[in-house]
Amino acid sequence: MKPTLNSADIKLLKGIFATKDDLKSFATKDDLKSFATKDDLKSFATKDDLKSFATKDDLKSFATKDDLKSGLGLLWQKVESRFEELEEILAKSFLGIERRLGVVENELGIPPTN
Repeated sequence: MKPTLNSADIKLLKGIFATKDDLKSFATKDDLKSFATKDDLKSFATKDDLKSFATKDDLKSFATKDDLKSGLGLLWQKVESRFEELEEILAKSFLGIERRLGVVENELGIPPTN
């Protein structure tokens, strides 16, 4: 006698093994083409690549906003002192010119104007 399967056996087997409908929900080769491959991942940065970038410790050597603000204050002080020096130089130059102009006016007999 041949062994026969009844509906209970078929139901049990469908519960254990995948059916055609179950397999339809699995990914196919075409579905997998949209995922990254090993070759695709080679274009990403590696740990060695990241070592060449600046770290938090490297950033500590750069100027901060506060450093720049205090630096601007120092720069402004230097500009002001240089401006004062130039004012003195110009004032001395004008005094010399006024003296020479006075000498010329006296020689020509022109009365000085104030």
